[in-house]
Amino acid sequence: MVAFDDEEEAYFVCGCLNSVLSQLAVVGSIVLHPDTHVLRRVNIPRFSTNDRIHTEITNLSKECHAATARRDVGSLTELEMKLDRACGRLWGIQPLEIKSIRNCLQQIGVKKLRRRLANKNGE
Repeated sequence: MVAFDDEEEAYFVCGCLNSVLSQLAVVGSIVLHPDTHVLRRVNIPRFSTNDRIHTEITNLSKECHAATARRDVGSLTELEMKLDRACGRLWGIQPLEIKSIRNCLQQIGVKKLRRRLANKNGE
């Protein structure tokens, strides 16, 4: 578990971890070398309220959480794509690369599994 003193920082980290870029790292580490320490695989920088990309990721993360609570799958899908692009800018990954990653993860069922778990848990 990761503890936070600041809600904005928590949403930032959640946003980074919920991006397809982090999901790729997690899926790869589970398949190749089972490892529960996700933060060793994903380089999340220290949160800064002065960094506009950090603020954008934070806001998109909040919106994703709200859309999930409403079970608004249409909005959530669009917000997740925006979140992926913002995280791509954070880590220097191009939109075409993000699209390829998203397609690969969809082919192996990562997004479907995540949505099933969210629906099961009432999120």
